[in-house]
Amino acid sequence: MLRNNGKITSSLLMALDVVLSTVICLGLLHWTELSGVSDPFVEAGSSTMLLAVTACLVWPFTFQQLDVYASVRTLGLWDVTRRLLVSGCVVATILGAVAFASDVPISREFPFVCAAAQGVALS
Repeated sequence: MLRNNGKITSSLLMALDVVLSTVICLGLLHWTELSGVSDPFVEAGSSTMLLAVTACLVWPFTFQQLDVYASVRTLGLWDVTRRLLVSGCVVATILGAVAFASDVPISREFPFVCAAAQGVALS
């Protein structure tokens, strides 16, 4: 059944990744000790929104580009782990660059902690 509905299954998996990434990002943004601000959307405004949208949408794009969504039945554990780790590093770099470029007034480690938490949850 899943083989016949491959595109639907892939789309559902991507949607699930976006939803899970969103929940984790918003949860971490509202964790005052980690983000460094009490209300990130009031204090930082559009720059925080840009970082949050990037954090939510970058995972499916990165997974697609690095073939993480491809069938892993023929791959070894090392290849799957390598793809996931490279995806995490790419996403952490992108989030760090967006946070730096948009001058988000949150803690410096937030983009990397967010990428790590999302990577663990999506793996």
